Amino acid sequence: MEKQNRPDRQPAHRAITTMTNMKQENIYPQFKPNQKVRSIFGEWLTVLYQRGCQVFVVEKPNTHYHPTKVFPYDQTKDASSHEPHPASSD
Repeated sequence: MEKQNRPDRQPAHRAITTMTNMKQENIYPQFKPNQKVRSIFGEWLTVLYQRGCQVFVVEKPNTHYHPTKVFPYDQTKDASSHEPHPASSD
């Protein structure tokens, strides 16, 4: 049986080259170094750095989190939740 050239298929090396030349879009939440985040387990963590879909934290240097599994610390939301309730009178 003779090997046929199929015009709909590109050689593997061409596909790899095409993928590496594509501009990477930020499809994940982006975090900055020293930014406070909360994990899905409720732990407060400090971002060390982010590499693609891996967020490395200071508190656990041998572990990384997926960017969708950590949430940025929102000071305005946190401050409003700790205000005393207006109905309570002491």
